[in-house]
Amino acid sequence: MKRFWLISFLIILNIFSQSSAEKQSVANDLGSVNSSGISTLTLGKDTQKTSHPLPVDQAFNLSAFLSDNNILTVRWLVQPEYYLYKDKISFSVDEASIENIKFPDATIKNDEFFGEVSVYNNPLEIQIELNNIEKDYVLATIKHQGCWEGG
Repeated sequence: MKRFWLISFLIILNIFSQSSAEKQSVANDLGSVNSSGISTLTLGKDTQKTSHPLPVDQAFNLSAFLSDNNILTVRWLVQPEYYLYKDKISFSVDEASIENIKFPDATIKNDEFFGEVSVYNNPLEIQIELNNIEKDYVLATIKHQGCWEGG
């Protein structure tokens, strides 16, 4: 019986909390690699409420590119009714080292699961300064967790 309740709790938690870790190979020629390969996004006000959460790659559409001046730019297009937790965003890279991460200001939200937290609920761009790039690309691991306000 304990196992049933644990599994039920984990399923419910997964419904309300979206998290993801993605690895991307980011080219050093200003090329862009999108986490979902090819994706489409329609922007605008959606007046219809959905009864279930979107897949993570649609709710938090992620892309990244590496510029010639060794700045890795990571962008999320956060859909309406979704938000990313600032403290759940992390980065690691292979073939280079991280010197500095520039996070924009976040919004304070009283989250029902985590209490008062810093969140992003708009398109988000984070710049990461890299050093010691060994090749003409880096392999970036980007972890993030967010939540859906619907349901």
